[in-house]
Amino acid sequence: MGTAIDNFTKQLHDNLEAVEDRAKSLKESIQSAPKKTQTEIQSKLDEMKTKLDAKKQEFDEYRAKLKTQFEAKESEVKSNIEEWKASRELTKLEDRAEQAEDYANTA
Repeated sequence: MGTAIDNFTKQLHDNLEAVEDRAKSLKESIQSAPKKTQTEIQSKLDEMKTKLDAKKQEFDEYRAKLKTQFEAKESEVKSNIEEWKASRELTKLEDRAEQAEDYANTA
């Protein structure tokens, strides 16, 4: 019976050591999880910042393109007005000036 008790206690001791090893492993895993999570979050944050910077650059390029197009259109309109003034009859220009003057007087 002594050997049976010795075997039982040895097996119990081995089982307790296995449980203790699993508990240590679980503890280490739990402690490293926030570090992994924080690293993953930082990685995602950096990725999103990079995407945001790319979108800002794209937006700035688009805004510059629109500004260039607007300035070209504005220049074209002014040129057309000058041509219209040069090619139209004097009476039409005088009528427009009178309309502007009447508007200014009533305002």
